[in-house]
Amino acid sequence: MASFARLLQEAVQTAVTDIPGSIVSAAVVLVINITCAGIIFPGSQFADGVVICLMTSAAGTALSIPIGKDRPLKYLMVSDTFMASLFTVASSSIRAGTPNYFGTLVATMMFSSLINALCYIGLGVAKVGKLVELMPSPVISGYLVSMGFAQLSSAAKLISGVPLTDPASLAHSPLLPSFLVALGLGSTVYVLQRKTTGLVNVLVMPTFLGLSITTFAVLRLLLPAAALSGASFEVPASVDLLKTIERLDLSNIDWKLAFTSAVPISVTSMVPNTFGRLLTYSSLESRCDVQLDYNVELIASGVMNLAAVPAAMTPAVSFSGMLLSHMLGARGRLPQVVGILTSGYLLFIGMGLVEALPKMMSASLLVTLGCSFLVSELTDAIQCLKKQEFALVLVHLAVTIYFGMLYAVLSGLLFSMLIFIVDYVSHSGVVQSATSELKRSTVVRTNEEWDFLAEHGASTLIIHLQGMAFFGSASQVTDGNRAHCLMSASPMAC
Repeated sequence: MASFARLLQEAVQTAVTDIPGSIVSAAVVLVINITCAGIIFPGSQFADGVVICLMTSAAGTALSIPIGKDRPLKYLMVSDTFMASLFTVASSSIRAGTPNYFGTLVATMMFSSLINALCYIGLGVAKVGKLVELMPSPVISGYLVSMGFAQLSSAAKLISGVPLTDPASLAHSPLLPSFLVALGLGSTVYVLQRKTTGLVNVLVMPTFLGLSITTFAVLRLLLPAAALSGASFEVPASVDLLKTIERLDLSNIDWKLAFTSAVPISVTSMVPNTFGRLLTYSSLESRCDVQLDYNVELIASGVMNLAAVPAAMTPAVSFSGMLLSHMLGARGRLPQVVGILTSGYLLFIGMGLVEALPKMMSASLLVTLGCSFLVSELTDAIQCLKKQEFALVLVHLAVTIYFGMLYAVLSGLLFSMLIFIVDYVSHSGVVQSATSELKRSTVVRTNEEWDFLAEHGASTLIIHLQGMAFFGSASQVTDGNRAHCLMSASPMAC
């Protein structure tokens, strides 16, 4: 009886600790999914896009519970914003090629998710995950800094419809003051989280979310609807999963067009997306102080993609949601359960709850996340990296600002290769070399064997190597061996 009471007490304490992280992570997951829906379906199908993204998130997170029961992290899945951008590029050709644009685009997303899932599983089986261990610190820091900027840019677009990458249009936007308010609120929350500790630190974010929702509810009661137009996500409360399935018109989908559109999307996304996922796992590993097997994580990512194929959208690990949840003390599965239940409620009961969430709160939340990446990583990079390495972090950020996250990921790959090449060219693969005449083992030998080594030891060269042998370092070993042979007075066994 005493043991049962103790277990019950521990369960209650764990749940109480997990509650703030669960609330915040559920809000982050909802905001990211709504943002993805707006990227892919900006018009009349926006509400249906929200349904698809929420279903993807719920399916991926639900499957992560059984397959991740023995792994150190409890994954929250969201719709992949990078894939959302690629689907937007392909949507114009799909719109021109079929009368059932919505259904064919969803089928394209399904095929692409299936191809990506199989590729991730194959890459994990092939042990490609080990590549992340070769990625230099400046590349990882640059990736995190770029993620921070991407969060800030998403906040600007959420409020004003204009990203930070278009500063001229943002400066003339009538909604610029609203974004500045969100920037101030989000920055304030970030500073409070950095300056406080203990229970106060844990309650900062939930208190902000609660005050935001309560204030917006009061304003909806006091002000006319026209005054708050555009202040919340305008998703009809009547939209649900069943109505979205009806609008797909499965009997009139151009499956051939969907497949031929999905293949180039998957091929284009595979390298940067795999690289981005490995960097995400590496960042979670360092931030959450856990040990991950990247090959296992790649296989798990593929399996979760397979589970989300019927939901159409490609799922990805919510780095932002998981990091915030971890920072607020959540260590159990409650954030996963709350995320699944929230998505399920919206999918089957209706989207009325979405209208109660002010865009200002969501944008401020994105600003807080952006500051946590941007400011923290830049501060750490200044303190820990050399000047040349810090310059690479700034270059990574500049590429993100001017060309986008895709090119930043690709530039990160290029930087990794260049740093690797420079590092191995500047250091010889040979630590030291000696002959058996001078360097002997500790093996017990007979007098005859010692006499033989004394007579012929100079003809045996022992080379101590360091690092891994590639073309440059292998050539250095060969050159050193030949030079020693030429300088030796006795013939060498080369």
